[in-house]
Amino acid sequence: MYNPSAAFSSTTGSGGGAGGGSSGSSGGSGAASGAFDGGALSPTPQYIYHEKQESLLCGQHALNNLLQGTYFTSADLAAIALELDERERALMFAEGVDTPEAIAFAAEDSGNVDEYGNFSVSVLQEAVQRSHGLSLDPTDERVQAVLRDPTCEEAYVLNHSSHWLTVRRLHGQYWDLNSMNDRPEHITDFHLGAFLAQLHAEGYSIFSVRGDLPPPVRDPALGKPGCLYTVAELAARAARGGGGRGGGRKPPKRRYDEDAAMEAALKASMAGVGGGGVGAGGGDGDDDLAMALAMSMADESGAGGGAPAAAAAAAPAA
Repeated sequence: MYNPSAAFSSTTGSGGGAGGGSSGSSGGSGAASGAFDGGALSPTPQYIYHEKQESLLCGQHALNNLLQGTYFTSADLAAIALELDERERALMFAEGVDTPEAIAFAAEDSGNVDEYGNFSVSVLQEAVQRSHGLSLDPTDERVQAVLRDPTCEEAYVLNHSSHWLTVRRLHGQYWDLNSMNDRPEHITDFHLGAFLAQLHAEGYSIFSVRGDLPPPVRDPALGKPGCLYTVAELAARAARGGGGRGGGRKPPKRRYDEDAAMEAALKASMAGVGGGGVGAGGGDGDDDLAMALAMSMADESGAGGGAPAAAAAAAPAA
């Protein structure tokens, strides 16, 4: 197993925030809740490691993107899967090889890796425990805490069916490190809650990463070619309106603009309710909120230029 520890430093510098998620002490204090500043104040380049999808190895990519380096190969994870299979076989055969359960177990394929390279959660949990003493907590209690305060953790690993992806705070800001994306995608603190809630509603399991995470890569010479991006270049691309998620979803910059608009609309709506505006001509906040939500949903569904029309449809008639 290749361990690129020399590529990392024990601190993240002034733009840090990649420390462990076990205590949740940073709780959003270092992450920008509004504009994507691109690390403009950092005297040195801030790197983000992001592996893109190869075959069906999203589990491998999710772990390497979480740890910010080439820590695991498919062979490493396959070896762990084989070891777990052997443990399970020993337990199952402890009562004899001719029991109905043992016979049924012997006839099954591996439950920890399939022929396409999809790895089980047990493999991923064992891998990060061995390499960095981390744990992946999927308990309902933890998930509910995360949905209430998504900035309480430094990183998340999410799974649905056979797809794995990672979200992690790096250089004081959260990033969607899904291997299906062309590049890392910035997520504001405000948008993170909606992002996790949407995936949870779609059936994704949310695993809080507990323990001390390694800091981001500091020496690009030791990184895997084609997998390193600087925060500055990602910010510049977002400012140009390029890139973003695949599948026709909106470019990053529009997402950041809409986050700010929706946050303002939510505040206006809540202020109107708190001040008795519902019955006293204070409905403008609700109208703004409806328009912001309609714009967001139109873009998230790949409607492209349909956002203005959706917003107009959401607004009440004069």
